[in-house]
Amino acid sequence: MVPETTTDVEAEALVNAVGWRAAYYLGALAQKLMGVPCNHPEQAESLVEQAMSRLLQPTESATFCVWEEHLRKHYRDAERTLAFAVLATLAPAAEGCSIDTLLATVRRPSLTKPALRVLLQRPDIEGFITLADWGRDDPTVVFRNPLLRRWWQRDQPQPTA
Repeated sequence: MVPETTTDVEAEALVNAVGWRAAYYLGALAQKLMGVPCNHPEQAESLVEQAMSRLLQPTESATFCVWEEHLRKHYRDAERTLAFAVLATLAPAAEGCSIDTLLATVRRPSLTKPALRVLLQRPDIEGFITLADWGRDDPTVVFRNPLLRRWWQRDQPQPTA
């Protein structure tokens, strides 16, 4: 049974699970939250983890595949291929990767670090990723939405349909 209300502790656990205050994903995750509202942080985290597992089921893929579709529709071939390579590298890394690590992993001989930084600005603005500190020489890049990261890791979308 989906609770009609959530406690402040559960709401905080939901926001932490989504990674940002994206109303759509907070709502989608809250709809999967089951059980009696609780104020115990560990119990709330467990309930939210269970809700995340329900939301990440293949039957719920429409919740996340819009991101993949956005890349297919709005990125040129070279940009799309690079974006998919970056996201595939970041998906298994909950803590993210440095730009240097991304540069080494995507294996594009002609791609320079400054060029990669420029290319990362668009997916950052669009909400795919975030960089902890653009001013650092080697900032860490992570998925903005941990749910999207887990979906991307599981489904491993490819740049061509």
